[in-house]
Amino acid sequence: MISRYDIMNGSETQYDPVDNQVWPDSLSADFESFQFTQPPYIVEPDERLQKYPYIVTNAFYQSTEYDDIIFNINIVPHVSLLFNVDAAGNLLFPTLKFPVISDLTAFMKKD
Repeated sequence: MISRYDIMNGSETQYDPVDNQVWPDSLSADFESFQFTQPPYIVEPDERLQKYPYIVTNAFYQSTEYDDIIFNINIVPHVSLLFNVDAAGNLLFPTLKFPVISDLTAFMKKD
């Protein structure tokens, strides 16, 4: 299985004193700049996605990782908010875009 760390570029700024490695800070990534070069998979949120997001990512990417990245790309701040509604009763996240693996990989390789 390929880990996200296998395809991410390391940072040049500060190394971990324990393992002397460093990875991009996912909390500071600009997820709003994500580029879709191919049409994404469109998924309507359901209970399965909310409780077991790794099952859905495994179906698309043959890996249980990436669910946090998918939520961030879709500007979903937390999995528990998938079924939040606005004042008019509309679902705030009616669909989620799951990028193709090549787009996901290209994004994670950005410096």
